[in-house]
Amino acid sequence: MILINDPKAYKIAECFVIGEVGFDFYCTNWENLEKDAECGTAHMAKLMDTKIVYSRTPEVLNRYMELRVKAKAILDAPFSSDVLSRAEAEYVNAEKAFSRLMRAPDDLFICRVAAVEILYYVENAVCILNKTYYKLGVKRIFEEFSRMERVPEDFEKLIIELTKAKDAKS
Repeated sequence: MILINDPKAYKIAECFVIGEVGFDFYCTNWENLEKDAECGTAHMAKLMDTKIVYSRTPEVLNRYMELRVKAKAILDAPFSSDVLSRAEAEYVNAEKAFSRLMRAPDDLFICRVAAVEILYYVENAVCILNKTYYKLGVKRIFEEFSRMERVPEDFEKLIIELTKAKDAKS
């Protein structure tokens, strides 16, 4: 991950493979990391698990580490109404996406975009309720969900059915 201060720097983001090793020069900014530190998403590995190999100044590294400590404190705190509020915000977003899907049942593009949004927000909510985040990457989410205590019944099956749906009726 590369922490940037200028939106033009996103141009340096790159993914490539050398031999059998994949590299991902992923860019983010302070605003995104500060949001991640609030633990309102399942995509926090860039904050929590990134190995720091270079920091421009000790102050930059300290600021980053303070965000990591803040997020860890939230994740380690007892289950509370704050957890429910953060998960509920994601469910509300999923409901809005579902509403868009139902208003355009014959528009396959809108249906697919809304379906992806529904999955994204519900998966976020499940991770928030379990006080965790994706550690293995999105390609292994079913493995991640299998380790969680609070997961909707038949969640994997429902996700697969949604991804295979041909329209809003199926």
